[in-house]
Amino acid sequence: MRNFRDNLALYALMAVCFAVFCYMGWRYVDVEFLALTNGDAMPQFLQLQKMSQGLITLNIKQFFAFEFYNYGFFYYVLNLLAALPFIITDNYPLQIYAPRVLNALFSIANLWLLYKIARMYLSACNALLLVGVFVAMAGFWHLGYVFKPDVFQAFFVLACAYYLLRDNFSFGKHYTLAWIALGLGIGLAKFQAILFIPMMYAYICLPALSMQAGQILLALKRCALGTLGVVALWIASNPYLLHKSGFNAWLSMFEGNMNSNATNHGAYTQVSLGDKLAMIDFYYFEMVVFIVLLVLCCYLLWLGLVRVFRDLALGEIHKQTIGQNKDSSKDYYASAVSRDDDKKMDSRIFTQNAEILQSSNSTNATRRQDLGDKNGALQGESRAHTLAYVTADSPQQNKGYRSPLGDVSLESPFLAPKQAKRCGRELAGFFRKPMPKPKKPQSLIPFAPLAVGFFISLAYLLFFVNKAWEAYYFSTMALGCVLYIPLALACAKAFMKTSKGGGGQHNAKRSTRYQTAVLSLLLALQILGGFMSSAYKQVFTKYPISLDSAHALAQELTDLVRPFITDPNATIFSDNVNFYYLSLGLKPTQIYQIFGLPNADGFVYEQWSKKPHSLPFIPKDFIILSQNWWLESYKKRSHSDTDTQAVLEKLFSGAYPYKQVAKSAHFIIFANTDEQHSNITKPKE
Repeated sequence: MRNFRDNLALYALMAVCFAVFCYMGWRYVDVEFLALTNGDAMPQFLQLQKMSQGLITLNIKQFFAFEFYNYGFFYYVLNLLAALPFIITDNYPLQIYAPRVLNALFSIANLWLLYKIARMYLSACNALLLVGVFVAMAGFWHLGYVFKPDVFQAFFVLACAYYLLRDNFSFGKHYTLAWIALGLGIGLAKFQAILFIPMMYAYICLPALSMQAGQILLALKRCALGTLGVVALWIASNPYLLHKSGFNAWLSMFEGNMNSNATNHGAYTQVSLGDKLAMIDFYYFEMVVFIVLLVLCCYLLWLGLVRVFRDLALGEIHKQTIGQNKDSSKDYYASAVSRDDDKKMDSRIFTQNAEILQSSNSTNATRRQDLGDKNGALQGESRAHTLAYVTADSPQQNKGYRSPLGDVSLESPFLAPKQAKRCGRELAGFFRKPMPKPKKPQSLIPFAPLAVGFFISLAYLLFFVNKAWEAYYFSTMALGCVLYIPLALACAKAFMKTSKGGGGQHNAKRSTRYQTAVLSLLLALQILGGFMSSAYKQVFTKYPISLDSAHALAQELTDLVRPFITDPNATIFSDNVNFYYLSLGLKPTQIYQIFGLPNADGFVYEQWSKKPHSLPFIPKDFIILSQNWWLESYKKRSHSDTDTQAVLEKLFSGAYPYKQVAKSAHFIIFANTDEQHSNITKPKE
């Protein structure tokens, strides 16, 4: 109950965000204009229709034919379960709305996880400010309720980061949970999460910078085992991969995605670096805030590579034995204490005083009290000595082999004296007073692997993906928010050095105030930039285009195609699927949208049959093309796209089994003449 009261502000923020998402998701649930909304709303809607039909008819091929195989199968199952009651009752609005509510829950779960990470290092108020920076991103509202797995993927990436910070280079249970979280992100959410595997590799290899053969071999072993575990989780959560047809379908989708990334989704246009940075500035971080993040990332990389290499390889932390158990771990820490004469002397004093106190307890109560006062001061020294080196999670995690990096502090990367800590606990038990909890960890080195994950995923998206799609960047930017924690810590430390000294409690309060100032400045810049760039206005707008023009085009297309729809089983293949097809007696599952540029495999049986397929060919009875796209816009880029040029020439010349039957100011209609592969007996001319 007390924990709930302490986090009441967070829960209130989560409730407000969820309510806004629910409102935004309900604004447009018109299935005939679903393609105008954010994301791949129409294709995702159709995938659930197909999977539900396969589930009802017990057709396993159809159930696994959700086409977007780069998304996790389990993600689709969750959304199917949310929408299934409304699919059975043919309630189109709620079929659309249910997955949006589910994805809104994933979004607020990200807020909770980010807050949980921040509370390991910051006060409750400052942790809430960091969450506010995340909420202030326009992309959070833009993608927070959309039927796409990017928000779901971000949850697992943040969970992986959380467990790495909890583990703090002890390679215990939290290290294993970090691998599991990342594996689930790849298998359950989206294959793109594989971009963050280098974060795990960096975490593993950082202790190996000592350049000792044993450490390097141990790091390679951990990398191999972790990778195998991720592959196993990916296969287990996507069982269709075990079948040859299923794996071929995934491979085909993967190759298609790589080609899409290279050609800007079939548009064959080059997206500049400036366009991608402008997208980041619009949807995620203001450019000043983003530059600060990049500088911080470089600093953390230097901290992880240069400083740790210096401390490990040059002897500030000595050799360790590989594969130590609990007993050998104790011997290691005892030898580490013996390296330093002062620490050795302190440890002996603690042990001797503990024995004296125990002896005096049985003989003289008064003498015990006197000695207790004397040794209480020594106990305070032990506590202070321990607090300087031991992190908040080390007492619970130090149960076996522990890397020395787990005890690297912001001030000094020395090893924690475990023997002194043990004596301190004995003295505390003697006086019946519990050992006070150590301060929250202040080390910046555990953030270095997170910086590696952020940097590599960002570099890949900026330089190797020819797209400026904001959804691709969501997980990377969510991880970037975590990196503002060391920014607040480092800035507060720098400010403390320039200010006058004071008591310990006074210094702690001042440090917290400095952190608050840094995070408040970031939040103010985010909000100000969002209003100045009109990002908030755009993401909260119901439709990205004028509905008046959309309804006019829909009416024109409906009137143009109405005379030819004589069979309720007819299918339509078009780049514009926003028209009144329900009034024609057609269902959404009979409308197929063209993405990018047309491919003959999608509507010509002879072309489709040249490649192996796990599902039967679906004839397209009518092809509807928008003139402003296929004729006017295409002429400007036809020189760089010979394949599409050949497809359009064959379609217009009659080389394919289609003939032009109607034309208006904005649309051209082609009817299928292949009676053998058609859903209707004969197209009406």
